[in-house]
Amino acid sequence: MKLPTQVIEKFEISISDVEDLGSAGGFSGANLWKVLTDKGDGGHDGESLCIRRWPPETDRKHLDWIHLVLHHARIECPFVAAPMRTASGENFTLHDGYIFEVAPWMRGKADFADQPSDAKLTAAMEALAKFHLAAAQVNLDFRVSQNVVNRIKLLAGFEKNLAMVSQKWKDTTRSQLNNLRSLYDSLCQIKPSQIVAIANQLHPASTIPVPHQPVIRDVWHDHVLFTGDKVTGLVDFGAMQMDCVSLDLSRLLGSLIGSDDDRFDSAIDDYQKLRRLSDVERQLIRPLDQAAILLSGLNWMNWIVVDERNFLDWSAVDRRLAEVTQRIRDFEI
Repeated sequence: MKLPTQVIEKFEISISDVEDLGSAGGFSGANLWKVLTDKGDGGHDGESLCIRRWPPETDRKHLDWIHLVLHHARIECPFVAAPMRTASGENFTLHDGYIFEVAPWMRGKADFADQPSDAKLTAAMEALAKFHLAAAQVNLDFRVSQNVVNRIKLLAGFEKNLAMVSQKWKDTTRSQLNNLRSLYDSLCQIKPSQIVAIANQLHPASTIPVPHQPVIRDVWHDHVLFTGDKVTGLVDFGAMQMDCVSLDLSRLLGSLIGSDDDRFDSAIDDYQKLRRLSDVERQLIRPLDQAAILLSGLNWMNWIVVDERNFLDWSAVDRRLAEVTQRIRDFEI
């Protein structure tokens, strides 16, 4: 996809090289380009930038809020990819019905799975804690977690929704996905008592107000970039909402270390060296992770088998199915 020249002009940057990344393996509907600016242009010294075209349904007001949080967090968190402003001082520009933003290209690689270490895990927890502390300065409230309430409701409908998938299973045209059958079988092996156990662990928090602040929600392995053992990039904030920090901790720890209880407890200790967790926040992390994995698996089955949704990168979809299947097989309730 060609990068519109009008977007480049709005940000007053001169580009020497453009790489179209497509969806970059994501499923949000965004399109990304990696660009290299000319040396000395507009104060930039041949730096790499990331240009993002948001999906058409993006809420501009919500995106403004996300950018506000990122600009503030960037002061204390240099690893945060805060957007650049246009020549007229705006965080993004509009072209052909789409929102475009430009942000620094963050150094590092999402290589924890390939090169895991305790030092990296500690660095990831410290980076997340620093982000939470900075983001809370923008917005802070106390209320019941709507995400917890929603997950309890979704778990209550798990069996009914899986039955709908089963009805369509024999007619699916997506059998070319190597891991679709494995995911389906894993979901079918989940016992009703296991679903109830997760919901029961979440239920006490469905009536107790907890600290609410900006949370990333989609902070996982591929969005945490390392250079050596140091976090040098935290990217992709499109799912940011106001809720409790347990959502981020469950998402990140689940994707990095799965069901490794010893490393899980150690990682939480590292986080709490910078930001203390309440008892409710701490108790929510594991069941939120378990609920998210089961519901993620069910969502993928609904999208592929029931809705017959199309994706730009089916190989990326198949890899995600494998990851979700493995997590379902690994965790114990």
